[in-house]
Amino acid sequence: MRLITPLHKSKVIAEKHTIFQYVIGDKEQRHISDPISSVCYKKNLYETPNSEGEFIYPNWLEKVFGELEIMFSKYRHKLERKAFHERNFKILHFLDQDERVFWITYIGLQILRLPHFLKEAQVELQQIIDEPISDLDAHNFVRRYCIPLFGEAKPDSDELFVFKSIVEPMFDMNMAVGVDLEGWLITSDKTVCIYKKDSSNDEYDEVIFPITSRICLVLHSNDNNEYRNNVLFRIDDDTRDYINGNIASAAFKTVYSNHYLTKNERKLIKAAREKCL
Repeated sequence: MRLITPLHKSKVIAEKHTIFQYVIGDKEQRHISDPISSVCYKKNLYETPNSEGEFIYPNWLEKVFGELEIMFSKYRHKLERKAFHERNFKILHFLDQDERVFWITYIGLQILRLPHFLKEAQVELQQIIDEPISDLDAHNFVRRYCIPLFGEAKPDSDELFVFKSIVEPMFDMNMAVGVDLEGWLITSDKTVCIYKKDSSNDEYDEVIFPITSRICLVLHSNDNNEYRNNVLFRIDDDTRDYINGNIASAAFKTVYSNHYLTKNERKLIKAAREKCL
């Protein structure tokens, strides 16, 4: 799917530890180069306070997420080491089973930790529960049962119910890894784009997850023949526009890039957003 003409890239590139953010719908649009450490950061988002305001298990989830980011770095480096070798575009089984399980698990946890998801889950909980529940109790309940990282969880436990509902459809999908040699992929404050099948809420048609500005993970259903299963493929201009357009259309408010977005790229974002309305 092509949204606009080929992009002409800006030479203004963020430094190694910074990133550009583009706020969608800002009439006085400014590109801000921010430290990566501050992007998508909200203080005390994952804390569970008691009625006195004291934190229960202080920094517990942050520490676990920190360990998860270390694992992300390990698996990202593993991808980077083999994704840019010409010979690997011809192999039939690019990802091993360990990599596949990690990336599906990581995507699931990225969805569960989104502030928007946690807020929506809290509102939903307060609407469906029989007895009145305070904002504080709903806040803590959602973190306890939506983010299964407070301890070992049994396969049939309540703590894994929400997580499994998100990740299980992905295990039945085909998976491919795209490489953008120019490194112009974008991401957003939603991090992952998921399309469900029209006929079922329990099946996905496509999942798009940019890992870096040069590597994107694409999961697709058996009915979607756009990519072969478990292969490495090159991201051309059309595919980049498709990926970036979908990432922009799924964003809550902000798109992130490693470069100053050009006029054409901003047009792509606008067209993608309007297409969803």
